[in-house]
Amino acid sequence: MPVNLYIPATDASLVSTTTDARATRTYGDPGTYEKFKLPTWSYIYIITKDKNGNDYVTLSSTQLKGTWKKERYQGALATANDSVYRYEGYIDVYLPDYRQPVGAVYAALSAVELPGLTKGNESTVNALKTADIVDQQFTMSDDIQKEIQNIYSTPYNYKINSTYYGTLNNMNTVNPSINIVLYHIASKLDIQWNVATDIQSSVKLTNITLKTPQPQKCFIFKPLENTATDTHSESIQLDAGSQWYGRDYRYVIPVTDDNSHYKFSLTMSNNESTKTNDIDAGSIDKSQPFVPWMLGTVTVKTSW
Repeated sequence: MPVNLYIPATDASLVSTTTDARATRTYGDPGTYEKFKLPTWSYIYIITKDKNGNDYVTLSSTQLKGTWKKERYQGALATANDSVYRYEGYIDVYLPDYRQPVGAVYAALSAVELPGLTKGNESTVNALKTADIVDQQFTMSDDIQKEIQNIYSTPYNYKINSTYYGTLNNMNTVNPSINIVLYHIASKLDIQWNVATDIQSSVKLTNITLKTPQPQKCFIFKPLENTATDTHSESIQLDAGSQWYGRDYRYVIPVTDDNSHYKFSLTMSNNESTKTNDIDAGSIDKSQPFVPWMLGTVTVKTSW
């Protein structure tokens, strides 16, 4: 069965979220030029039903060798006519001879290999259930974190007319095929800082260290349902133009606390001393497929 894969070519929002965990840029923000890597690895799980109504899973896991073409998507999705990249290489997934009409596809694309996702031998994969596929996790590492904005999947709870958007209804035809759009699993964390005017003579920031929650194992199809005990740290180097105010962004897995809020910390360096601020970027509605954009701000009002 041929499979046609698409990924968004623009930073468009699929869903709406709360006013704190926003789905669009701030008003007046011209945006930042971003360059994403096109995927080179694919993981495609096709779920069909046998004559007894039991799940039967087939898997195509491959390193992509083809090219991508930018075009307008014409499929029956909420984002129809959005600009997308279509993979022009050929992907074919084996299907069992007997299958019922309705099935489903879960797919992931990445610029790096994702260790931990089930591959295994054919008999092991065939015996998996839908719940096993939905719960697939890859093993996080610092190297994968660097590429987190280049990982896409089919969120399991994205529904159109109350039906999972990866549902297939033509599985028992002679020539079934699949067209599916995948979306970023990571959220763009927009970080903004400002030093109050009256203390700028005594506070000049030289460096900011961002610390964010990072899961050891990351759900590929449930990006809003991850938990974390580890953290990931990155340094933001400042210059004369950003020592008092500025903004930066990073892509993160949107791990929430017990109150469904995304929190992180900024440690600001003022020459030789530091000050840490814990920041709440707002609430996340886990019933949505993903959160494309989050905002975290800090205003320094006192020197240290």
